[in-house]
Amino acid sequence: RPIGWSGSFCVESGHGSDGKVITHSFWFLDGPRNLITNPVFMGDNPVFSFDYRVMQFDINSGEYVDQPFSGTNLEWYVRVSTDNGQTYTDLYYSGYGEHESNADYQTFTLDVSPYANQVCMFEIYVNRDYGMPEAFYFDIDNFQIGTQKDRDFSVVSKIKGLRVLGVNTEAEYTVSVRNEGKESMDGYSLHFYDGETEIGMVQGSSLASGSSEDLSFTHAFTEEGEHTLTARIESDQDQFSANNGSRPFYLSVVEEGTKGIMVESYEGEDLHYNSPISFYYPYSFSQVLYRQDDLKVEEGEAISGIALRYFSDVEIERTRLTVWIGETDSTSLMNGATPVSVLTKVFDGTVDIEALDGGNLVIEFQTPYLYQGGNLAVSLYKESNTVLDESQSMAFYGFYSLSTVSVSATSSDAEINVDEEGVLSQVTAVLNRPATIFLTRSDIAFSKVTFNVIDQNNNPVSNATLTFNGTELPEGQYVIENVADGTYPYVASLNGETIEGTVTVAGTDVTETVQFQHVANEFNASKNMIRVYPNPTVDKIHIDVAEGAREIGLYDISGRLVRKASKAPAGVMEMDLSGCRNGLYLLMVDGQAFKVTKR
Repeated sequence: RPIGWSGSFCVESGHGSDGKVITHSFWFLDGPRNLITNPVFMGDNPVFSFDYRVMQFDINSGEYVDQPFSGTNLEWYVRVSTDNGQTYTDLYYSGYGEHESNADYQTFTLDVSPYANQVCMFEIYVNRDYGMPEAFYFDIDNFQIGTQKDRDFSVVSKIKGLRVLGVNTEAEYTVSVRNEGKESMDGYSLHFYDGETEIGMVQGSSLASGSSEDLSFTHAFTEEGEHTLTARIESDQDQFSANNGSRPFYLSVVEEGTKGIMVESYEGEDLHYNSPISFYYPYSFSQVLYRQDDLKVEEGEAISGIALRYFSDVEIERTRLTVWIGETDSTSLMNGATPVSVLTKVFDGTVDIEALDGGNLVIEFQTPYLYQGGNLAVSLYKESNTVLDESQSMAFYGFYSLSTVSVSATSSDAEINVDEEGVLSQVTAVLNRPATIFLTRSDIAFSKVTFNVIDQNNNPVSNATLTFNGTELPEGQYVIENVADGTYPYVASLNGETIEGTVTVAGTDVTETVQFQHVANEFNASKNMIRVYPNPTVDKIHIDVAEGAREIGLYDISGRLVRKASKAPAGVMEMDLSGCRNGLYLLMVDGQAFKVTKR
């Protein structure tokens, strides 16, 4: 970005008269983009000008074309604010069809003399007509704004550093400082604050007019929790202090021994509103593919959590979220997501969102995952009664890429369908890489859990249904590798008999014996004839009980009771499953078990 500017644009080298230019491509359904300056003192004889050009962009190859854009689907305008960005006044507008094609940079100048000696912020807004197939990119270069003071230091970058880290972990934070004045200056210092408390200071060096330097500060936070880091220049010589401070940098400090690993190629300032989590629908699903070459996680490390950087102007509490993680040979999601049935469920709980710009959604896994060096697929499923409207904003930062690395789906009135094979419906490819930090630990032990499944005569059983920690295992496969220390629930069923229990893992391999005491026919385990239909079902099931039943319960694959009825009379009763997630359930009728599939 040019010095002193922020916004959803990127800097590219090799274009423009000074080798640096802000540019953004507009294509497909790409939304508007804007640039907003820091506060600028306009002085006695203020100016506002920049060079710009609009060039062709090939949406098929994803490459820039060195030819002028001659289309009509471009609009842009310039606005000014004198109240620190609270309200803006329009200064210039170029509408659809008004663009004149030109391959050379054109100089744009505005008369800003009415704003002499005021502190102003300027916005440049660029948009395209969604109904037109034309694509272009918009280059801006060589800004001149305000009146240059004799002596003026300015913070010209965000604080750069790791956003999520463990207690007592030393990390470096860097800020760029520039001499915006006419004269050479020295004798300044950069102070870092955690909230209102100063935590460090770095002495600056002498800076010639127009030159800048990066100042770095190392610190280890000693308490878990959320921290707000800011930096500010202190100098007796500075004639203008409005540009001396940085934007807040939000830090999340987690358990000691945790390491935060940033996926640098996914960092960016683009905002995406429906991926990896959408808060504009009751239900959302996404899967992001993190390629092996992009990760810095070492093979054999335990991934204990994930952090996503977000923007939100509203607080959101207790959103239900489920996360699966696993490795895949896939290098693209263009053909759909990796089935969640082959991934590991690592989190199933609730999360809270604070109203922050640049906050961290930190999800600490309930079940750590042992990384084995491959491409990593992460799936997130959200369900919530909190649905935002158009006046509210909640989005995730990231980087747009033509190389598809994520898919997503949203639904307003029904849960996203993930069937028994993990094949997803309603999935759409999206072109964003969410800004991501993986949390890892090196002190987590992993062990193997083996189930010894036998009948009443101690004979091996290979056709039982076994669910471990909420995941149903393939029939006859009763060994789970790479299980972290902890206590895990299981449910085993065979021919109407169900056994529930827990397995505790504490640094060594565990063998758990499950013994069934009787074998019964699934639909005729006693004299009481029972039928369940339709099965599979999309909403309701009918339970035909010839002699009535004392108790009927419906359980999900984690063993949680989701429906219950008692003292059912002889005949047919109805059970409504329309509010249940799609998938496999276990119906228990007076101790007899029936598999029921909801689609």
